[in-house]
Amino acid sequence: MIWILLDFKLIGELGYYYRTLTTVCKDY
Repeated sequence: MIWILLDFKLIGELGYYYRTLTTVCKDY
């Protein structure tokens, strides 16, 4: 269970950074 939670946390962080990068690219 702990590993699954860690995976979800990593996926959430990667998704957050991906969204911020895409929004920054769209601004330009």
